[in-house]
Amino acid sequence: GIRDICVSGVQTCALPISTVERMAVKHRPVANEAIVGRLRVLADHRDDEISAKAMCTVTRLRELDENTIDIAANMLESQYRHVIYAGAYAFSTLDSIPDHVLKLINRAFVRSLQACDYEFVAMFAQAYKRWLDDPESHLQNLLQNSTEYLPVALDALNQEPAQVVSIG
Repeated sequence: GIRDICVSGVQTCALPISTVERMAVKHRPVANEAIVGRLRVLADHRDDEISAKAMCTVTRLRELDENTIDIAANMLESQYRHVIYAGAYAFSTLDSIPDHVLKLINRAFVRSLQACDYEFVAMFAQAYKRWLDDPESHLQNLLQNSTEYLPVALDALNQEPAQVVSIG
């Protein structure tokens, strides 16, 4: 099955698990303020696995505050894929993002294109559709000097989000 840090062992038999699908959850999970507070502290933990898992949990609880948004922004600059994912996942659940975060997202998106990490490219493309009125123009401007990446980015932008397919 697919393995990602925001999925428990029981859930790893789903193909593929899309961030966009995760955003469509109908019921808001609930946690008391003490737990949310502790998770927010853990999101800034020096151990990248702990911080990434805490950020995903805070995001799922829909408890992002200004501080966790800043932590998520810093995660986008990480060298570790699971940390970048946690930061991007947090932002992908928001209807809008601050301009300074868009610059970080753009850099992470370009790095994903350069690394041929098409799972991340697709996640960022779907998030751009959520945040921007004209994501296609944004990508054309962003990648105007990178003609080899522009078709990949536009293709990802025009793809429908992956559906969750349960296996058993």
